[in-house]
Amino acid sequence: MTDLRIIDGKANESAAVLQLSDYLPPRRKSSRQKKPRTKSQYERYPLPFFSKRGCTWNVVPSGDYGADCETGNRYAMEFLKSCDGSCGWSSLLQNIVADMIRAGPNGTFAGGSPKTNGIVIGFMGTIGRVVWHPSSRACSTKANGTGGSRPAGINGPAPAF
Repeated sequence: MTDLRIIDGKANESAAVLQLSDYLPPRRKSSRQKKPRTKSQYERYPLPFFSKRGCTWNVVPSGDYGADCETGNRYAMEFLKSCDGSCGWSSLLQNIVADMIRAGPNGTFAGGSPKTNGIVIGFMGTIGRVVWHPSSRACSTKANGTGGSRPAGINGPAPAF
């Protein structure tokens, strides 16, 4: 197919079509490559108390307070073992605690006061012992500036892990 071109004021049908792309510099490949999809915290840290519905604290107490405390302890140890040093992991505890609060108490006693959940108590007790432990940076001599290895007013042996 030929196009009509005007050359020196005269129509010329035999001229080829001028392609602008022939005169442009070649396209550079985009420096932005497709980034792989970032894994969610549920995929990155597959902890036993996460739900697939987007909740970081999906637990059902058994009714046996002692057994529930042990379950909470195991869950805390799983959480601590999953530490990868990333910003995502460091913000995970606040999400877990927020979901604990949203879950609310585990019923009420006859007098109307809320019952505590043994799984929460076991979990938070273990986290607290790790933070309190003398080898923890949070309670070290340099970190707290007290000259001792424990916060003021806390006595007793270091927890065994």
